[in-house]
Amino acid sequence: MDLNGFVDRFEASVEKTPLVLAVDGDEDNLLLVKYVVEQFNCTLLRATSSREALSLARENPPDLIVLEMVLPKLDGFELVRLLKNNGLTARIPLIAVTQLALPREREKILNVGCDAYLSKPYLFEDLEAILSRYLDRLPAMAVAAEAEERMCLLPE
Repeated sequence: MDLNGFVDRFEASVEKTPLVLAVDGDEDNLLLVKYVVEQFNCTLLRATSSREALSLARENPPDLIVLEMVLPKLDGFELVRLLKNNGLTARIPLIAVTQLALPREREKILNVGCDAYLSKPYLFEDLEAILSRYLDRLPAMAVAAEAEERMCLLPE
């Protein structure tokens, strides 16, 4: 790809509306996340279970996932493992917004593969700050991922 093609891809990624997947078994919590995510002009997908989230993420990989770790049947820890072990979803930043608040729980959440952590109840400003940090990096992350993918396809 020449420099012009690279610039075109970068500009297209800047203009793309970010897609955020929110995962929580409680509809009220999903509404709170929706309120904050809408401030960033993102498209929001909502899931109330890990299985639904996994299906949505595989069908249309989001740019960011905000998830509760305490979910029915398949918990958030297993969901994170499944996402990280799938080539389509492995690089998606994961933000745990969860009722788990003990230091050892926070450590476990970050060790399993979440990129950030916020315990409930939270202030909107705290979630906004975390979302801003990751959403602002999306254009650069998309270009870097494409460049890395192209490097893997180059003949030796």
